[in-house]
Amino acid sequence: MLSWFKNSTLIYRTRGGAPYWMNILIAQDCYVYMDKDPNYIASFDTMEIKGKSLHIDHFAMISSLKGSGKAEAVLRGFAQIVAQQNPDIIQITFDLHRSAEGSNIERLATARSALLAKIGAHNVSQRMSETGNICVSAVWEKAQWKK
Repeated sequence: MLSWFKNSTLIYRTRGGAPYWMNILIAQDCYVYMDKDPNYIASFDTMEIKGKSLHIDHFAMISSLKGSGKAEAVLRGFAQIVAQQNPDIIQITFDLHRSAEGSNIERLATARSALLAKIGAHNVSQRMSETGNICVSAVWEKAQWKK
């Protein structure tokens, strides 16, 4: 369906469009672009560095790419940036719970769980969030980032 994605370059940027960066204290929001397309295809936000962990509360692909199987490449590319820019981080943890209005939260939670299991995250679990969404949690160890 999206064969052009395979040969495209993913570019990770800040909200202002600068190349993405993080340091030992700050993990700012990240937007993922394809080649020179001015519209982002994925975003990571509400992130926090906690000791040797990077915690992500929100990761989303644009609607037209949901279910395309491309999220794995976006996650692995982001993990490589984390490894390069903050080598002390040994795991990425997730508590994914946001959804667009009208989303099928059960289907979304199932897709998130499957994605996290596919990339090698462990302790993948689901629970109801305070906002009425299903929160999918997992731990992704550094050894699994490149596979």
